[in-house]
Amino acid sequence: MVKINVLVTAVGNAGVGSQIVEALKLSNLELNIVGTDISNFCIPQLNKFYKVPKATDPDYSMVIDRIISENSIHAIFPNSRAEIKFFLCNRQKYENRGIGIPLNSENIQEICENKYHLFSYLSEKGISVPRFLKINKIEDCYKISFFPVVIKPNILASASEHVYIAFDVEDAICYTTVMLKRGLDIVVQEYVGDMNSEYTIGVTSDNASNILGTIVIHRLYYSAISYKNKFRIGDKSYAISSGITQGEVVQDENIALQAQNIAQCLNSCGPLNIQGMVVNRQLLLFDAHPTITGSVSIRALAGYNEPENFLREKILGQVSRYTYRNIQVMRKLISEIKGE
Repeated sequence: MVKINVLVTAVGNAGVGSQIVEALKLSNLELNIVGTDISNFCIPQLNKFYKVPKATDPDYSMVIDRIISENSIHAIFPNSRAEIKFFLCNRQKYENRGIGIPLNSENIQEICENKYHLFSYLSEKGISVPRFLKINKIEDCYKISFFPVVIKPNILASASEHVYIAFDVEDAICYTTVMLKRGLDIVVQEYVGDMNSEYTIGVTSDNASNILGTIVIHRLYYSAISYKNKFRIGDKSYAISSGITQGEVVQDENIALQAQNIAQCLNSCGPLNIQGMVVNRQLLLFDAHPTITGSVSIRALAGYNEPENFLREKILGQVSRYTYRNIQVMRKLISEIKGE
């Protein structure tokens, strides 16, 4: 079997980079996995590790090119926002060298980066999304007529940072005051359903926007590791995710077809993660990420291994399998002690 040399960036924490490595380790491919990070921390499953400058540093390109040459890299999995932007801008350069990079298009990246634009774009395409409103000043909170709402950054949102649930105008004013003070651009969106209504769906498309596969995960908030905040008001429970997915991988054709429709409306041509609430069998989107996300290792455990499939198709020229089995997944934290 041919050994594939893979570069995975941003592997210094429990984020997407480390989860991609976990997924790669679950594959049957013979791999040499090289990791990079801006810190000295790295996960132990790597064959080699490099500390690199930030992607915005003028030396980043030179350092990455040296790592690619030293290790004869066949594929790159970029993960931090800055690195994804770097490789999008330099995609042609690396693809001309025969290096595969599983990135979606620049157009979909721009649409999904701005949540208000994303919701507006999909609404115009006939996709159902919960009601939403742009908040530019405190007084805009009085325009909200659909509580409870999720208040969140309109751009550069990450791991539920500065994401809150407001149940009335007073809550909204409290949270937006803090966010505006910190210079954040804000959007609010209706919280529909309850915490048991949430799903995350991965849709994989080829370069021509043909759907290759779809996987559905019903998110469950049965332990504190999964949520940042959780509330019970009356007979309903509400939660804000911590960014760590737990739950059930399920077969649900109804949800899968709705997610595929969203992917095609966005002209997705790569990995796409859709987050939404399912109410009365209708998928109501509240976010979309056109990248491989942190649930990649859960999907791989179920047999839907996105990094492996990409390598088989782009590097080995093989046909991939996008089927999966139903499983229930709970996450755990593992401490690694590194000594001299």
